[in-house]
Amino acid sequence: MKMNQLHTVRNLLAVAIVSYMVSHTTVTAAKCNLNPFYKPICGSDGKTYGNIDMLNCINIHRPFHRRIHVVRKGECAA
Repeated sequence: MKMNQLHTVRNLLAVAIVSYMVSHTTVTAAKCNLNPFYKPICGSDGKTYGNIDMLNCINIHRPFHRRIHVVRKGECAA
């Protein structure tokens, strides 16, 4: 294969992978049953989440070793 053809194949493969990831994320996020009530929790990433369901939904998309854990109930310090 010529170099130009290799670049084209690589780019098409990259587009296919990104398309799959976006569609998979959308489908998975739609499966999250989010609680509408605000019960803030502080995550180990320093961000405040509206409730535990929101944090759990975020964690679905993260590898197990990179999941966010609850540091404490309530908002994170600003």
